[in-house]
Amino acid sequence: MTDLDLGLFPSRGSGGAQPPPRSQRRLWIRRGITLVVSLAMLAVMIQLIVVGKNQLVDTFSSTRDYKTVGTGSQIVQVGAKATVHDVGAAMLKAHVVRSTGAFTKAFNAQTTVKTVAPGYYQLRQHMSAASAVALLLDPRSKMRTKVTVPEGTSMARALALIAGGTALAPDALQKASANPSAIDLPQWAKPTSLEGFLYPATYQFDPRADALAAMQQMVAKFNDEAVALDLQNSMTKVHHTPYEVLMIASIIEKEAGKPADGPKIARVIYNRLAKKTKLQLDSTLNYVLPQRKGHLSSADLQNPSPYNTYQHLGLPPTPIDSPGARALKDALEPADGNWTFFVTIDKQGDAKFTNNYAEFLQFKALAKANGVIS
Repeated sequence: MTDLDLGLFPSRGSGGAQPPPRSQRRLWIRRGITLVVSLAMLAVMIQLIVVGKNQLVDTFSSTRDYKTVGTGSQIVQVGAKATVHDVGAAMLKAHVVRSTGAFTKAFNAQTTVKTVAPGYYQLRQHMSAASAVALLLDPRSKMRTKVTVPEGTSMARALALIAGGTALAPDALQKASANPSAIDLPQWAKPTSLEGFLYPATYQFDPRADALAAMQQMVAKFNDEAVALDLQNSMTKVHHTPYEVLMIASIIEKEAGKPADGPKIARVIYNRLAKKTKLQLDSTLNYVLPQRKGHLSSADLQNPSPYNTYQHLGLPPTPIDSPGARALKDALEPADGNWTFFVTIDKQGDAKFTNNYAEFLQFKALAKANGVIS
């Protein structure tokens, strides 16, 4: 039976409309199939959206909870200024709690603390919200990761601070610091030591990271500050390389009794370098002495170390500590003056500057009278 037999189309001989060509019928069929597939896909997408939304609501708004004290070990980081909900979300992501809602409810049920201090916490997975809150607020759960490195800290002292404030072993830190080529140092730096590059700041070290990662974190902070101060263009500013400026800044950290004297000390150092006069600085020699001395003996002054600027011309081989932003800025922006001598004259840290040796001796006598030097 054909379409004509069913009466779907008028007879060709009746003078009625001709049936659509075969190609047009195929087009209608394809359009119909496309419409059906599109509707099916739309239905699936709507279902997925509804299901996904319900899952999100169930996860973040419900109070679904585990019933155990948890198993295994899980480290959770609490960021600075994190809200209770933020902490709950971090715990959920780490599979510590079953829902943010349960954690928030349990946290708000206690009245001991209102916020969680930033840091890393040692918890367990699949904990009941109440157990998670109790463990989170236990001081023993907070991992030792926070370390403050003050301005003017030597690398040896910085490594000791890190070892004391984290679980990183001193030997591992020593090994990592002895390999500067493995660290992302500035392009202009090719040092044999990381001295000067472990930027002074307060750090939160990831307890899962190794010693090399800790070194990299500190050097990354230095890189940021160096770029901010435009240290890489020091040659156009003070006609010295960035590494030389870093060494000078490290000396300023040790020599400046008061912050206002930093730019003047920088100028004294630049003036003496330009005149090819020995720097004769106690700070550089003290760097290699077993103990820092306020007064260097005659025997100390004969020390053959290249850090003894009483014996050797020019700057020491490396920085003598990690300078902060202020000292770096002072080294890049020295004061104007013709001074070639300076001495601290009292225990308050006041210093006198001169380019006259006789006047320098007078200032030195004043410093002795005030008990600053012997």
